[in-house]
Amino acid sequence: MKNKLILTLWSLITIVLLSACGSSIEERIYTNLEETVNIEESKEVTKKIHKLETKNTELFNNIASLNDEKLDEIDKLSKEAIEINNKLKESLDDEQVIFNDAKKEFEKSESLINKVEDTEKKLGLEMYGLMSDRYDKYDEFVDEYNKLADERINFFEMIKEKEVEEEKVLKQVKKIKKHNEQVININKEVNEKTKKYNELKKEFYDVLNLKVKYEE
Repeated sequence: MKNKLILTLWSLITIVLLSACGSSIEERIYTNLEETVNIEESKEVTKKIHKLETKNTELFNNIASLNDEKLDEIDKLSKEAIEINNKLKESLDDEQVIFNDAKKEFEKSESLINKVEDTEKKLGLEMYGLMSDRYDKYDEFVDEYNKLADERINFFEMIKEKEVEEEKVLKQVKKIKKHNEQVININKEVNEKTKKYNELKKEFYDVLNLKVKYEE
C-alpha cells in the first residue's frame, strides 16, 4: 500500500490583529486553533508509519518471489514482516495519542466560538462540526488500519506453515485486499475533510477580522 496518511493542517506565519477589533475572544480562538495545528504537526510518528509500511511491502514482494523450496527464507522474512506489522500497530497507537491530545485542545474552542456574534458563530460552528467529524473519521481510519495489520500478521503466520492449503492463503489475501482498500478510502475522506476545514478556518478568521498571512 503506497498511500500515505496526509493529515497536516496548513500553518500560519504571522497574525496582525487590528487594534480596534482584536478582542480577547478572537485572539483566544486563534491561539486555540493554532495550538491544535502544532500538536498535530508532530511528524516523527507519521514518518515512522510510512517507513514501516514501505518495509512491509518490500518484505511481501520478497516473499512472493520465492518458491516453496526456500522455506527457511520464507520463514525468516515472515517473522520479520510480523515484527514490522506489530511495530506498525504500536506506531498507530502513538499517533492516535497525538490526535487525541489535539482533539482535546480543539474542543476548548467551542465555548469561545459560542461567544462571538451570530454571523461569525454560524460559520465557526460549521467549522467546528467539520473538524469533529474529521477526528471521528480519523479514529475509524486507525481502527481499520489495525485490522489490516492484524490480517497481514495472520497471513505471514499462515505461510510459515510447511503445509497450507492454497485456498486458505488466497482467502486471507482477499481479506487483506479488502481492508487495504478501506484504509485508502477512509484516508482519502480524512484528507478531504482536512482540506475543507482549512478553507472554513480561513473564512472564519476573515469574518473575525483577523489579518493573517498564510504559508501554503
